[in-house]
Amino acid sequence: MNPLNINPRFVGMVRPAGTKSFRLACGKLFEFGSNAQNPCKPLLACLQARKGHSFVQPDQAGAEALVVAHLTRPGTYRALFHNKIKPHTFLALHIFGPIKQHWFTDLPTTREDFLSATDPALLAKLPGWIELNARIADSDSEPDRPYYSGKRTCHARSYKMGWKTFQLALLKDSHGTMVLDKLKAEGFLGMFDLRFDEIIEWQYEVPLIAKACGELRNLFDYPRRCDRIFTAGYERELISWIPQSTVGVITHKCVIATSKHIESTHRKWNIINNKHDSALVEVPDEQVNDCARFMTKAMAVELKGRDGVEFVMRSDVQVGKNWAPYSAKNPDGMRGYKIQ
Repeated sequence: MNPLNINPRFVGMVRPAGTKSFRLACGKLFEFGSNAQNPCKPLLACLQARKGHSFVQPDQAGAEALVVAHLTRPGTYRALFHNKIKPHTFLALHIFGPIKQHWFTDLPTTREDFLSATDPALLAKLPGWIELNARIADSDSEPDRPYYSGKRTCHARSYKMGWKTFQLALLKDSHGTMVLDKLKAEGFLGMFDLRFDEIIEWQYEVPLIAKACGELRNLFDYPRRCDRIFTAGYERELISWIPQSTVGVITHKCVIATSKHIESTHRKWNIINNKHDSALVEVPDEQVNDCARFMTKAMAVELKGRDGVEFVMRSDVQVGKNWAPYSAKNPDGMRGYKIQ
């Protein structure tokens, strides 16, 4: 804490040129503050709105995964979004389902039928799917954390991460609680390849386009020059660039629109953070609904995929008195908000 700061605040220094994907980078301001783009989780509950105010945070629903689904040819991945099934849940079902008999207890459909329903449209119609979906979503209380593992596998393999890097990334992100041997790490990634072969095809296409054209363009038609030597690491960077930069630009446009709205209407809203796929604003309690409605509309950008299919990046809104997630121990935390 700065002894000269009478009203302690969380500070950070934004570095607009800190990334290559149009998202913001952030770090300490000299020796003070921290990284607001990837804040320390135990710190979040300490970051509180002023008295009479609340935090409003719209988050892109699907974000990079939704963009990837429309950069690839129509397949299972895109069908999951059409049927409102999270890829994390779908992958966790196929990785852990064969060894999780208790997930299927008392359901009207057998485990074998659920696992054989690889078409998302058929899976969503199976009796008991709603219950099974909820059980998988709540499965992180189990030692092997199936839902978390499915989520991390989707994020890793969507950008062609190899088993060794995935193994170390999972170990780091889970703070040492998730330890996979080579066989399991390859098995998780291999299940992704099996279920989403259209993404594997797209991963081979991107470097070819970059080499042929000398550039890539995101879904806003913003360019990136590709004039380096094409190493494996550089190719993975290019594969991730289109979805990451598209998501980053959506949030930037939302923040800019909100800033202009504040200036034109003289609202007492304070833009606190731009966190790649979400934005955080502090508003008076009586204006929470107005802010949530405006920012949700500003983030609902219309985009067009590779085959000309149009889609909209929708968002979910969270509201709270502090920045940590809501729980029984943190009743003032961020929780889902329904716009009136």
